[in-house]
Amino acid sequence: MIDEILEKARPKKTDKGFRCEGLSHREASILLACEIPEKIEKIYKIVEEIKLAFYGNRIVMFAPLYLSNYCVNGCVYCPYHLKNKHIARKKLTQEEVKNEVIALQDMGHKRLAIEAGEDPVNNIVF
Repeated sequence: MIDEILEKARPKKTDKGFRCEGLSHREASILLACEIPEKIEKIYKIVEEIKLAFYGNRIVMFAPLYLSNYCVNGCVYCPYHLKNKHIARKKLTQEEVKNEVIALQDMGHKRLAIEAGEDPVNNIVF
């Protein structure tokens, strides 16, 4: 099954470049849970193929866009954790998101990493 998932993930050359079919959450979780050294090596190889197909031999940077710092978790590494009472909680409005994206574009950023804490009440989809 792992080999089938990896073959599905492998980038396919088209007349317009490369195309990846993508994986389901279940398929991704199977790969993440894999503990077979030979399969792990194959996963790394295909991940590198995907990276090279889409980005070439370069480093690609993503600018973080923080939508909200509300969170219900207690992750000790993250300042958004629920027990941190020293930060003001904030969720961006649609207008604020638009303004942030425009500002990041004006600074030359082309790729964004959308960031938010986990909170099913405060972090609903806009």
